[in-house]
Amino acid sequence: MDQEFYKDNKKRMEEMLLERMNKVINAEINGDGLQEDEKSKKRSIRNTFNFQERSSQTFNLPIRHKGMKTDPPVCSNFSLETTQWMIFDSYMQAYEDMQRIELEELMKNKKDKKPVQISQQHVEDPLYSTSMKRALKIMERMIVQNADEEKFEDYKYYEDATMDRESGNFGSVLPLWRFSNDKARKKHVTTIQWNPKYPDLFAVGYGSYDFLKRVTGLICCYTIKNPIWPEY
Repeated sequence: MDQEFYKDNKKRMEEMLLERMNKVINAEINGDGLQEDEKSKKRSIRNTFNFQERSSQTFNLPIRHKGMKTDPPVCSNFSLETTQWMIFDSYMQAYEDMQRIELEELMKNKKDKKPVQISQQHVEDPLYSTSMKRALKIMERMIVQNADEEKFEDYKYYEDATMDRESGNFGSVLPLWRFSNDKARKKHVTTIQWNPKYPDLFAVGYGSYDFLKRVTGLICCYTIKNPIWPEY
């Protein structure tokens, strides 16, 4: 419907323009062009779409700021460092307290009220426990074996150029490991004994052959798995 209405209006406008053009041409030819031109200026063309542009603006309220001032609350800084075993100890203490309260309530209901004794469990520090010492010992052995891998793997198959079995010269003896520690400095080795049960473990006794100067002795148990430090 809108397209048909638009087409009809377009045709009508074209017809009106043609009529006016013909009138203006005829008026110029006949000499009446001035009067018709003034009339045409006064006459306005009607808006066929009936569209009017209107604009409006609302009243904007002024912006108001509202503020409140109060005294700041009293604050205090608090800091604490904790570890895993401290948390474990606190949980164990809370568990023992809960057990003690339950036993006291049970004893209240009984006739013979005897004092309840609860044995406190001794919690071993994991940093100084036997399991931690064993793990550290194994790690130290693995590090030493990785560092001296060539010595551990190739000393059996070492080929000495000076070795000559026919002449009776069986080569040279080269040191593979050196067992020493700080406590055994300036002391003489008095005895060495291998362990019959563990073939890698041997004991070394330290002392002095100078009998005029008495010094304290020392016994160290070394193992081939860790030559840098005595086992015991």
